[in-house]
Amino acid sequence: MDNTMILLICVTALAGLFLFLPIRVRYLKETVFILAAAANCGLALSLFGHNAVFTTAFVIQGFDLSFRLYAFSGLIIAAAGILSFLLSLYTAGFMQGKTISGPFYALFLLGLAMIDGAVLSNNLILLLFFWEGLLAVIYGMIALSGGDAWKTAMKAFIIIGVTDLCMMAGIGLTGYLSGSFIMTEISLPTSGIKFSLAFVLLLIGGLGKVGAVPFHTWIPDAAQKAALPFMAFLPAALEKLLGVYFLARLCLDIFHLTPGSGFGSLLMIVGLTTIVITSAMALVQRDMKRMLGYATVTQVGYILLGLGTCLPIGIIGAIFHTINHALYKSGLFLTAGAIERQAGTTDLDSLEKSGGLAGRMPFTFITFLLTAMATLGIWPMNAFFSKELIFDAALEQGWLVYAVAMLGAFLTALTFFRLGHAVFFGKSGTSPAVKEAPAFMLIPMLIIAAVCLYFGVVVSVPVKALLGPVAKTWLIDTAQFSGFPHKIVLVIVSLSAVAVAFLWQLLASRKAGASAVSDSALKTPVISSLYKLAQKRAFDPYDLTGFVMRPLARVLWFIDRAVDFIYDKIAVVTTNTVSRVLSAAHTGSYAMYLVWALVGGLALLIVLAKFI
Repeated sequence: MDNTMILLICVTALAGLFLFLPIRVRYLKETVFILAAAANCGLALSLFGHNAVFTTAFVIQGFDLSFRLYAFSGLIIAAAGILSFLLSLYTAGFMQGKTISGPFYALFLLGLAMIDGAVLSNNLILLLFFWEGLLAVIYGMIALSGGDAWKTAMKAFIIIGVTDLCMMAGIGLTGYLSGSFIMTEISLPTSGIKFSLAFVLLLIGGLGKVGAVPFHTWIPDAAQKAALPFMAFLPAALEKLLGVYFLARLCLDIFHLTPGSGFGSLLMIVGLTTIVITSAMALVQRDMKRMLGYATVTQVGYILLGLGTCLPIGIIGAIFHTINHALYKSGLFLTAGAIERQAGTTDLDSLEKSGGLAGRMPFTFITFLLTAMATLGIWPMNAFFSKELIFDAALEQGWLVYAVAMLGAFLTALTFFRLGHAVFFGKSGTSPAVKEAPAFMLIPMLIIAAVCLYFGVVVSVPVKALLGPVAKTWLIDTAQFSGFPHKIVLVIVSLSAVAVAFLWQLLASRKAGASAVSDSALKTPVISSLYKLAQKRAFDPYDLTGFVMRPLARVLWFIDRAVDFIYDKIAVVTTNTVSRVLSAAHTGSYAMYLVWALVGGLALLIVLAKFI
C-alpha cells in the first residue's frame, strides 16, 4: 500500500508531463491520456478499504514526506479516480483535433495527481504543495481556451490565490501552536485568539477551494469561457471533493467543533448565504453553462450547512452530498457539452426558439432528467437522501435555518424547470438537423446518471459500505441513516416545494415562455434593482477590489514613472553635464591644476575650521 500511494501520484503526474511534449503520432495523446486515467482509477480502487502510512525524511531537516491512507482519504481518491476516468473518455472525444488537446490532457492528469497528493498528505506543508499545484492547473486549463479566457483565468488565480495565502498563514500558525505539521498529531481547541485565528485562516483556504460565497464569482465566468470538460472535471467535481475533505478534517480532526459552537454557526451562515445568493443568481441566467456554474456553488452551500451543524446526521449528509454532487453536477455539465456540440449554442433563448431537443437527443434528455432530479433531491435519486439528512440537521438547529435552506431548494427547482423547458421542450422545431450526441459523450453521461439512480435506489450501499468506515473515525453509526428518512414531514415539505415550483413554471410559461418566472423576478421592485447591480458585478469582491485598486495602481504607476524619469533622464543628464564640465576643466595645464588644488585645499580648510 505504501508503494501504491506513491505510484498513484507519480504515474499520473509523469503521464501528464509526457503529454506536454509535441506528439504527432495520431491518437497517441488520447491513448496515453485515457490509459493514465485508467491506471489512476485502478490504483485508487486498489487502495480503497486499506490503511497505510508512508513517512520518509526529506532534504529539508525536520520536514517529513508523510502520506496517510485511511477510510476517508481512500473514499475521496476512489471517487476522484472513477470520475476522472469517465471524464477522460468524454474529454478525449471532445478535444480531439484541437490544437490545445495535448496541454489540456497534460493539465488534466497533473490536476488529478495534485488532488490525489493533497488528499493523501498527512503533513500540512506537503498538502500545501499539492494544493498550490492545483491552482496552477486551474489557471492553465482556463487560459488554454483562448480569446479573453485568460482574464477569467487570472480572476480565478487571484481569488483562489488570496485564500491560499490565508491558508498558508494558517498552516504556519497551526504548526507553531501544535508543535507539529503532521495532521494526525494535531488536535487544537478553538478558544483563544491564536487558535481562533488559525482556524479562520485555514477555513478561508477551504472555502476558497470549494468556491463558497464570496469566493465563487470566477466559477460562472469559467463556465462560459473555459473548455467544458474543465468545468465537469474540477469546479463541479474533484475540486469540491478536495475542498470538502479538507474542511471535514479541519472541523472534526484538527479542531473539534461542537453543535451550537460559534465557528459551527459561522459555517452554517456561510452555507446559507451561499445557498440563497447563488440559487437566486442561477434563476435569471440566460446561458446554460453559466446557470450550471451558479447551481454548482449552490450545492456547496448545503454541504457547508451540513458540516456546520456538527451533528452526526449533518456530517454524514454533507459527505454523502459531496459524492452525490460530484456525480450529478459533472453529468449536467457533460449534457451541456453535448448540447453545445450538437445545437451549436447553450443560450437558453436560442435553444427555446429552435425547438425542443427531447425527441432529437433522447439519451441526452434522459441524462439531464436523472441528474436534474438528483439536483432537486427528488426520490429515488441519490441526492434525495443526502439532502434530507442535511435538512433534518438544519431543522435541529432551528426553523429559520431550515426555512432558508428550503428557500434555496425552491429557487433551484424553479431554475431547473426553466432550464429543462427551454432546452428540451422549446416552442417549435426549426432546427431538424440537430441529432443525438456521439457515443464518446453519451457513454460517460449515461453511466454517471445510472450511478446517481443506483445510489438512490440502493441507498444502504453507499451509506453503509462507503460512508460507514469514514463515519467510524468520528464514532458515528451510519446504520440509522441508511434507510428512508425518518421524518416524513420533511420529505413531504421538500417534494411539495418542488411540486409548487413545477406548477408555477408550467402556468407562467404558457403565456410568456420558459423564462417567464425569471423575467418576473427581474421586474419585481427592489429585487430587480439588486439583480441589475449583481449583473453589473457590483457585489463581486474581485471587481470591488479592482475598483479600489485601479486608482491606487494608477498613482503607483505615476510614482514608478517619476522614479524612472529621475534615474533614466535627470540622473543621466546631470552625470553627462558634470562629466563634460570636468572634462573641459582638464586642459593639460599644470598651472591650472595647481590653481584647482589650492582652491580645493582652501575650501577644505574652511569646512574643517567650522568644526574646530
